[in-house]
Amino acid sequence: MLTLELDRELEAGLLEMARKEHQTPAQIISQLLAQYLSSRQSAELLVNVASDLPMIDAFAGKDPLSIQKEMRDEWR
Repeated sequence: MLTLELDRELEAGLLEMARKEHQTPAQIISQLLAQYLSSRQSAELLVNVASDLPMIDAFAGKDPLSIQKEMRDEWR
């Protein structure tokens, strides 16, 4: 069990939300926390996917910033 201290505005908002949705404040907090954790996990998964991409030989050993600069300079 965990005790939370909320300012009066948040507490009033939580109680109003719980009343409108016919749930307890604990249920609302649990749902919100589950959504938050799920979104964090999704963001972390995207980073994992990017780090698992295969290396492209054309870019191996090159500085990504210099590649970007070369591409911009092609348009001048």
